[in-house]
Amino acid sequence: MVTQSQRVEAFRRERRALSAVLSTLETSEWATPSAAADWTVHDVVAHMSVGCKALLTPAILDLVRSSDIEATNEGAVASRRHWDSDRLVAEYERWSSAALRCSAVVGRTPLIHLRVPLAELGRFRLGVMLPGAMFFDHHIHLRHDILTVIDRDADGSDALRSSVVVEWMVAVMTNQMRADGLPWLDAPMNLTLVGDGGGSWTVEPGGLVTAGLTPGAPTAVRAAVEDFPIWGTARTPWTDHRIEIAGPEESVIRFLDGLNIV
Repeated sequence: MVTQSQRVEAFRRERRALSAVLSTLETSEWATPSAAADWTVHDVVAHMSVGCKALLTPAILDLVRSSDIEATNEGAVASRRHWDSDRLVAEYERWSSAALRCSAVVGRTPLIHLRVPLAELGRFRLGVMLPGAMFFDHHIHLRHDILTVIDRDADGSDALRSSVVVEWMVAVMTNQMRADGLPWLDAPMNLTLVGDGGGSWTVEPGGLVTAGLTPGAPTAVRAAVEDFPIWGTARTPWTDHRIEIAGPEESVIRFLDGLNIV
């Protein structure tokens, strides 16, 4: 079970890692196409800056009311494309620092139990969303969209950060599965992510996702926890990774093909 202080610490570490990378970027590198479709490195950083700022400004209303979070993100990113990197970094540093402080303060109040909406992704406990959603963005965009296209190293991730990114991804996946209803799933399916920060879950018919495995479940998926952020967000096909499948493959393949956590 991830605690609120651990979520805040994970965000603090990943923010520090991103800031260190940004301080070394050359002008040409800001314009490098990132691994995020149609976005440059500049665009990706703008997206993270916007996400932190939105939490503490009226822009949060646009985000929670959106029916297409990707389109909402694109609009905010486009509005900053003419900014130079110094202006963008200054905005990011200011609002990410404020978001970190806000996360720590809120984490000490009963507000963490409040369920709040986030666009079409559904409702989440505030303690999980703040700072889980921002941390997830930082982790994915830094490690899989920026560092894969520029010649830089960042401090390595760790079990704490892995557990927080998995927690957020499973929370989003749970909402997605319940909204879909999984009409093709007629028996429990076990999901295990192996490694530090991983865990086990059961995907039930109807889309309910619960912690722990179901003994005797006819189908199962087993994968390395470090690969989950890549194929679970559809950045690369799941077939490119070592994923063990047990039981009838049709249901498992439909589950894996349909997974796209944003």
